[in-house]
Amino acid sequence: MPPAPPPPAPPPPSCLECEIVAGRVRPPGGVLWRRDGLVVHAVAAPTPVRGWLVIAPERHVRAVYDLDDAETARLATLARRLMRLQREVLGAAHAYQVAIGEVLRHAHVHVIPRYDDTPERLRGPRVFLAEPGDALPEREAEAAATELARALAVDGHRG
Repeated sequence: MPPAPPPPAPPPPSCLECEIVAGRVRPPGGVLWRRDGLVVHAVAAPTPVRGWLVIAPERHVRAVYDLDDAETARLATLARRLMRLQREVLGAAHAYQVAIGEVLRHAHVHVIPRYDDTPERLRGPRVFLAEPGDALPEREAEAAATELARALAVDGHRG
């Protein structure tokens, strides 16, 4: 039997991810999926890319290395499924998964689609360097999140 996961660290006074998990902050589309201790939502910041998602554990832990093996396996499987849906549903040419954790100190993985028409300056890790003028209208981010939530529900990955 695998060892029990470490006890959750107390969240910092204002952890954005804890606020999203608790429903006090609503990213575009809200929480799209919630199951087995994980949540999926659109990025809670202006985005230059339709369908930019975040996967996070419901419990507050510092980083992915604090998850147990079963949680890590569920997260990886879900990330793969989201990347496939970004391609199938939104027409992305490729998708990235990135975990950095320097700004938001609650474990999370960004799942970011890349389209054929994504400017070179916003490809790969440079997507994090987008300028305010690159942001899509929130309604576009909301529409992409809604499309992905519908696909998750049809796919059986219901929140």
